[in-house]
Amino acid sequence: MDTDDLWIGDRLIIKSSGKEGTYEGINKGKVRVKVGTKILLVRPTNIILAPEIPAEDPDLGLGEPVAPEKTTKKSGPKKPIKKEIDLHLEKLPPFENTRWQTALEYQIDTCKRFLQDAINA
Repeated sequence: MDTDDLWIGDRLIIKSSGKEGTYEGINKGKVRVKVGTKILLVRPTNIILAPEIPAEDPDLGLGEPVAPEKTTKKSGPKKPIKKEIDLHLEKLPPFENTRWQTALEYQIDTCKRFLQDAINA
């Protein structure tokens, strides 16, 4: 396999063992494949790209779209609406990884709140 076509994080299968892992780079002409918590050095001829898993549309949990209700305009200053959100963990309020919520779930919850605030504004 031509390693120039690989990107970090690509899913690979090691032909000789059937193990699946992710591409982590090149080390002395061998491919670094992360399988679980271990990094294996494998000859480029001993790997193939794993078949792609079709991506599913994420359910943001916002429900069905609802037509906005006609309301009278409120006077007074409005809270400014943020147009962007940075979901990098270092930019968000402190997050502690617990067995109840992963980092990804925390980012998804933050995104949901951001979208709901934009809808309610």
